[in-house]
Amino acid sequence: MPKSIAGTDHKPNTQVLADRYFVQLQKAPLSRFMQSQSASAKQSKVNSSAQALKLAYVAELSRAQQKFVTVAKAHITDLQIEHQYQFLFNGLAVKSSRASAAKLASLPGVKAVYPVKKRYISATPGQQVIKAPQAWSLVGGQQLAGKGIKIAVIDTGIRNDNPMFSDGSVSEWQIPDDAYVKQHPDYCRSENGDPQFCNQKLIVARWIDPAQHGLWVYEKEHMSPLGFNGHGSHVAGIALGTPVNIEFNGVNQQVGGVAPASYLMIYKALYVEPGGAATGTDTMLLEALELAVKDGADIINNSWGRPLQLIRPIRFLVRFLPMQKLWEWLW
Repeated sequence: MPKSIAGTDHKPNTQVLADRYFVQLQKAPLSRFMQSQSASAKQSKVNSSAQALKLAYVAELSRAQQKFVTVAKAHITDLQIEHQYQFLFNGLAVKSSRASAAKLASLPGVKAVYPVKKRYISATPGQQVIKAPQAWSLVGGQQLAGKGIKIAVIDTGIRNDNPMFSDGSVSEWQIPDDAYVKQHPDYCRSENGDPQFCNQKLIVARWIDPAQHGLWVYEKEHMSPLGFNGHGSHVAGIALGTPVNIEFNGVNQQVGGVAPASYLMIYKALYVEPGGAATGTDTMLLEALELAVKDGADIINNSWGRPLQLIRPIRFLVRFLPMQKLWEWLW
């Protein structure tokens, strides 16, 4: 039976971007490959050069992708390759007609073709719900929670002047010599960025260009990691905000994050549309995820998904993707 475009039906779906698709190739991405190698190494008790293995496998995936692109373009004249991925997903983001996407699905080496969709912000916070106070007691108090951990927040950006993201709660991050950010500067280290945007707590800031992913955004949105919508600052504050005293409804109280001793890494991949909703495409979010992994994030916070009216009732909308083992496999 010929392969078809996965995740599609004949009902209209405003969340699908026209003429944009993921092409998933057969080989496993780097994360899966290194996971299998780690398991094999434990069984055989052989400790080969992991770094050399990673680089060789990424090069192998890149060569295979380029070979596929050559074949695909020979069959499909309107095909445009927009992005390529190897770390968490082995495949490409392409622009083509629906008919051409169906042809792509039938080419050798293709595992599946998926339509690119929009994702929207979502969060249901609550320290009591996730039993944060009990966790704090195990590490010596809230002020020590998350010490040394790097938390990446993929969202709408950050208001870096918020006191919850000030220097006070952490020591200066010592950037490793082989850090990805040294070879691939972020907004705080690039010529077109702002070196004052980061501080001791906010250590990496990147933004995904929506124009490169076919997303039309509100004209006053910031083309930088700076948040226009407050959602990114909100969820970052929940995750690792330094406790601050505020007055709310005439009552003085302290608010703070679950792990205030953590470092913050920001990846802006959700933008406010002209209609007011904050959204990003699958391709933008995957790019942000891969960048966070490359930058060495220990935890990735993803407070986004489908529009609320389409989400089935679930207990938590704030999802934390633990990255410690994945990071060991990748770098």
